[in-house]
Amino acid sequence: ALLTAKMVFFIVITSVVVCFLFYIYSKVPKMPKFIGLDWILILFISGAIGNLIDRCVNNYVIDFFYFKLIDFPIFNVADIYVTVAAGLFIILGLFYYKEEDFELLFPSKKRDT
Repeated sequence: ALLTAKMVFFIVITSVVVCFLFYIYSKVPKMPKFIGLDWILILFISGAIGNLIDRCVNNYVIDFFYFKLIDFPIFNVADIYVTVAAGLFIILGLFYYKEEDFELLFPSKKRDT
């Protein structure tokens, strides 16, 4: 309940981020090498939309997974999607995709003449 008064801010920011992620998803080359990135973007979008729906319907995000055996934060499925997507994005960005792959994703405006 820390930022309940900022609900409109969260809804607007989440909507902008989801639109941006859809835009990036539409720009990812449809090649087998980029299937992992497609799935990462789908997980990010799904998690963001899941939490957005909770915010719009309930004015807060419902967290329902709680592990009593260890003192672990309470979370929900949307949080799992976003966390897994972030972890996979870091792993693929560091170890799988190369510089030329990023050039396909984000072509530079300059041309060698």
